[in-house]
Amino acid sequence: MNIKEINPNAVVVTTSYVTQNQCPIVSVFYDEDGDLQVFSQEGADMEKVQLITFQQIITIDPSLLTIGNLNKGEQFYRDSPKEQWRKI
Repeated sequence: MNIKEINPNAVVVTTSYVTQNQCPIVSVFYDEDGDLQVFSQEGADMEKVQLITFQQIITIDPSLLTIGNLNKGEQFYRDSPKEQWRKI
């Protein structure tokens, strides 16, 4: 599936590091359940987890749309916002 096909209202798992602290997104995981998990270098701190919509995460970082095709179980990473997304 192309990332652009995700429903704008789909729930995305992220953290307040991304939503409130404006930490750059470096990790995207499309899990086996079809949930999108998007994190900064600070990782998936369960005390900081937030649920937002796909549209909200795209507003925070439009470069996510450049990932293109992704399948359940795939993860993408970049070292910094200046770099391209790569599948790992």
